Amino acid sequence: MKKILSAVIVFFILTTNSWGQDKKNLKLNFGLQWNLPERYFNKDLSKFNEVNSGVGLHLYPKWFCNENLSLGLNFEYAMLQDWASTDNISTSEVLSLSPTLNYYFSKNKIRPYAGIGIGLYTVFFTDKNLNIGIRPIIGISIFDRFDLSFEYSKILRNSNINSNAYRKFRNYYVSLKGSYSIGILNIRKINKP
Repeated sequence: MKKILSAVIVFFILTTNSWGQDKKNLKLNFGLQWNLPERYFNKDLSKFNEVNSGVGLHLYPKWFCNENLSLGLNFEYAMLQDWASTDNISTSEVLSLSPTLNYYFSKNKIRPYAGIGIGLYTVFFTDKNLNIGIRPIIGISIFDRFDLSFEYSKILRNSNINSNAYRKFRNYYVSLKGSYSIGILNIRKINKP
């Protein structure tokens, strides 16, 4: 355990090197997410209902066109608990790839932002098709290193659910995401004469 903790600390020191470093406008965000249970948004569900809850991972390279606007490509893997009519609880696994646009409302060290992603989603074991989905985002960036965001991922077409299974993925999930950002390089804009 001490070796893992030491490796994490060294990693953060090496990638952070200084808070006042020259800003790189091509960054790589990566992190974990917690998918919130549907009962948080539907008072008719019992407090023990864990439908749509789960965890996930994401990898998100993004390019800052300017200080307030970023374009990126979000790769995400999410595990979501399904509705179960028995004690046998299963999960749906969702893989998505969505181009994303974020707008940052300030140039301070703590910067709120809002964004939208539109991309491809697939639900393993229940639907073999690629589906179009949307992903509205609100979040906050701290020192351009750490991001904390709420994201609503919605698949626009109903998944083909196997009626013999107990699975009942509801075509959406809400995530609380935490990300760490590494500056990769600085892509300079080409000035036209």
